[in-house]
Amino acid sequence: MSISTYPTGRLRPPRGDTHVLRGRLAVLAATTVVAVLVSYVGRSGTIHSGSVPSGSRSNGYAARVDEQELARLIGAYERRVRAHPNPADFAFLGQLYQQRGRQTGDVQTYLQAEHAVNEALTIDPTDPGTNLELAGIRYTTHDFAGALVIAEKILVTDPHSLGASVVAGDAQLELGRYPAAAEAYATVAATSPDAPAIEVRQARLAFVQGRVDEARRMAADAVRDAKASALGGPDLAYYEAYRGQVELDSGQYDAAVRSYDEALAEAPHYYVALAGMARAKAAQGHTSDAIAFYEKAVAVVPQPDFLSALGDLYALRGDTHKAAVSYGTVGVIAKLAAINQQVYNRLLALFDADHGRSPDEALRLTSAELAARKDVYGYDAYAWALYENHDYARARQAEDAALARGTVDPRLLYHSGMIAKALGDAGRARADLGRALAISPNFDPLQAPRARAALRALHR
Repeated sequence: MSISTYPTGRLRPPRGDTHVLRGRLAVLAATTVVAVLVSYVGRSGTIHSGSVPSGSRSNGYAARVDEQELARLIGAYERRVRAHPNPADFAFLGQLYQQRGRQTGDVQTYLQAEHAVNEALTIDPTDPGTNLELAGIRYTTHDFAGALVIAEKILVTDPHSLGASVVAGDAQLELGRYPAAAEAYATVAATSPDAPAIEVRQARLAFVQGRVDEARRMAADAVRDAKASALGGPDLAYYEAYRGQVELDSGQYDAAVRSYDEALAEAPHYYVALAGMARAKAAQGHTSDAIAFYEKAVAVVPQPDFLSALGDLYALRGDTHKAAVSYGTVGVIAKLAAINQQVYNRLLALFDADHGRSPDEALRLTSAELAARKDVYGYDAYAWALYENHDYARARQAEDAALARGTVDPRLLYHSGMIAKALGDAGRARADLGRALAISPNFDPLQAPRARAALRALHR
């Protein structure tokens, strides 16, 4: 889905070149490996732009230092590889580009990273660390099968490579091969207990498999262990934001707000936390605050789901002009570059289906996605596109496949209920719609009211 990344370890400069990394490199943490679904703080309706929760470590200082030092390092290493091309410097430049991409959500940055890493592999094609870096980039740009191939090749020669096991598990998760993902994560967890980078992955897997309480506990554990590891800035904010996502998807709006507030105290411009806060505020009914946070997120990176949600809030407030601009920008992003379509095609399909725009295009995109990725959310998106194309029987089959893992997500249950209603299965429609709203009464500003209206109609 959207660009959002798991941390895997600290940036490592080429050996013998640490004198170049003066300043605050120590606070640059967590090179990127993968992209995941993502996104999502007190009872007050005010925006906490300057508040600092008690759990905050840096009040945004680490994030500011990261941005400045990262820009300096990228410039320095771009000059180095132009003057004296060598594989170690190219590989490290690739790590720096990935770090920038993780912080900004800029898809094009990952193409720069891939170019740098490919230059390194042209000089030294057998280096396992550089090959692992390439696997991470492939994953982040949603070439999950390609990432898995590279990771498995590394594991053939080095079965104990924890990095390759993690990338393989991440790829298996996105491809819908959940037992294989669980096995890979368990292998790494046995070697690295209390590692937040593994706990957050296991939390996501638990949520997909319907173990919501376990997912919430493990997300909280990941935050605790990230703090114990002395992480700060965007690296700590990642874990806090994921915890917020789990709380929000579980209907725990106030807890989600607190998590996002902590994330933004660490990294005020972290787009995942900004958008997450916007979604949480919308769920609480604080529309103006939600719009303000989405506007900040879109200013960092205009992802299709952010723009779509912002447009929905504008529309609900009666600002049809701003809604049209937001919606129109979604289509523009889809046409800007092929890599955008590769990364965002599922989001674009859901936008089309949710807004009654180009249902045939939504079906084309989700069908192509499902051919490559047979995961829970792939089946759900395909089912919703079929529903919008009035192919309710096939939509039922696809949504049943989405729910087969036991996932407790109000959006999936909403889709299931609407499909059941269209098929005349009133009992299942009432059950699924009622359950979706019981879990999260305001799971989506546009779709939750439709769910309530459909449920009222079923009770007449």
